[in-house]
Amino acid sequence: MQLIYLYIDNYCSFQKAEFNFSQNIRIQHHPENSALLEVEDQPSRLPEQFWGENISNLNVVIGNNGAGKTSLMQYLLDLFLEAHGGRRASGQGIVIFGEADTLYGYYNRNWEGPMREIQMKSKCYKRMQWLSHKQDVQENLGRTKLIYLTNALSMRDSRRSQWYNGNRFAPLYDCSTGNLLASNIERDVNQSMRRGPMGGAEMEAYFLYEQYKQIKFVFDRRQHQICEKLKKKKFPVPVPKALYIDLLMGYRLSIVESDTEIEIGMDQLSAVLDEADGGFNATDSTLFLRKQLNRCALWCAVRSILRCLSRREREILGKYLVTWKVDSGKGPYQYVEIFQEIWDITEQIKKKQETYGKEKDKIQDWKWLRRCHRYYVEYFEFIESEKIEEHFRVDSESWKMLIEHPGGEELTFTVDTSDAEWFMKFIQKYRYICNPDYFLDFRWGLSSGENSLLSMFASFYYIFNADFTNKKNGDYRILNHFEEKKENVQCDSVILLIDEADLTYHPEWQRKFIALLTTFLPQVYPVQCCRNIQIILSTHSPILLSDVPQENVIYLKYDSQSHSTVVDHSEHTGTFGQNIHLLFKDSF
Repeated sequence: MQLIYLYIDNYCSFQKAEFNFSQNIRIQHHPENSALLEVEDQPSRLPEQFWGENISNLNVVIGNNGAGKTSLMQYLLDLFLEAHGGRRASGQGIVIFGEADTLYGYYNRNWEGPMREIQMKSKCYKRMQWLSHKQDVQENLGRTKLIYLTNALSMRDSRRSQWYNGNRFAPLYDCSTGNLLASNIERDVNQSMRRGPMGGAEMEAYFLYEQYKQIKFVFDRRQHQICEKLKKKKFPVPVPKALYIDLLMGYRLSIVESDTEIEIGMDQLSAVLDEADGGFNATDSTLFLRKQLNRCALWCAVRSILRCLSRREREILGKYLVTWKVDSGKGPYQYVEIFQEIWDITEQIKKKQETYGKEKDKIQDWKWLRRCHRYYVEYFEFIESEKIEEHFRVDSESWKMLIEHPGGEELTFTVDTSDAEWFMKFIQKYRYICNPDYFLDFRWGLSSGENSLLSMFASFYYIFNADFTNKKNGDYRILNHFEEKKENVQCDSVILLIDEADLTYHPEWQRKFIALLTTFLPQVYPVQCCRNIQIILSTHSPILLSDVPQENVIYLKYDSQSHSTVVDHSEHTGTFGQNIHLLFKDSF
């Protein structure tokens, strides 16, 4: 399935604007009959598979600031979502897709004029089918995934997340920064604990989820091999050799309400753990790391338990923690035993107490957390049994700093990205116990441009349901989930929209961006899982434009006389391989 045509009758600065996105066919209003759409073949000057094995076409939208590049992207999103049963799109418009020999069109619900007649002059397409119901759309467009990326922060993207869940299984996979900032915090089960007088909860949740997406991508062996090959071809691909991990030992989420008993109890528990651990040992960094990985997980468990307790129940648990003493005759404490003691006393408290009124939701929270009990046990047992010194290396400078300042709250260690199988076992157990109440912070030591590329690659890869680190879990499939039918539909087409594609990239990287994108996409979305990829991007960069044939460029121009944006069909300087100064003067 390909996006063929968009008509905007009235939206923002667009008035009766037509856009063609196919290199083989052209659709336009008849010059003498505005109610008639002509469909004609357009011989392509580009050879087959010019952009890649399964990339059907690539278009670049350019224009001055305020010409409407982002508005064009937004209207495409609005029409697509309305067709799938979402909110009514503003203005009036038509969108047409094509597959095999059939065109599929959709009028938005604001359309007031007569339905357009179709005059077929095409040998490629024989039929036109208008999609008037959501069921028609899902049946015919259900195997198409629309992906939207932009690093520009937009209120429209944030507001869209309030009514549309653009996750990786939705027909629109919304990777815009605005949507991720708003939606990630809603997925955060501890969001109420994160919110403080200074705010910042949205940013924290955004970066936490972004870190996991990148880890999932980098530690996939197949994706790592792809990036290595691209690196050898002189593409600016980030290929991290190691992951830097900061253990946040003093990281505690504030309690929802101020509970003196709990605060004192937590301090008492900390003192008990210090005594049980034998104090700080400056000679064994691995032993210290193991203890702190356990202790931070225990704090995480306690915080999750507190979230499930009423005020009265928290007071009882706090009194229990205050009176906790180390049993010196018991021998070394195992953290799994400490966790189990706290869990058992919580179970007793929940059985004895009755919950009333607004706090009845605590009962459901506890039922949910009880299902996670085994994950905590598995994590503690994993940390105790594994030879973590064979996988984690404590950073010498960080350790030296901690020795000099024993009260420090951070410790840095690293893991090689080649140690994929073991680390993914660890990260899975870690995420199960703290999702998303993290006590580890991850970084690669990359520049902002490298991190932007890695983020884009990770977003592409995150669309897959399973982790493929060892090629053991499932296969590469892109899915659309339709809630009404309670079913997943396997996609065979991807339409990729990238707004402001040049943001954050060095000019040399902009020069290679198109080549990198069209080389990478057929490998992350091989033909076995995606028969067709279509790319539409906007840019301010003449450097990026020099890699695109002129017929694949859509020029937007704001007409000051009509106060509207028009598609500029006048003669332009050839773009492919053109001098950058001429491109800038002609097109921007």
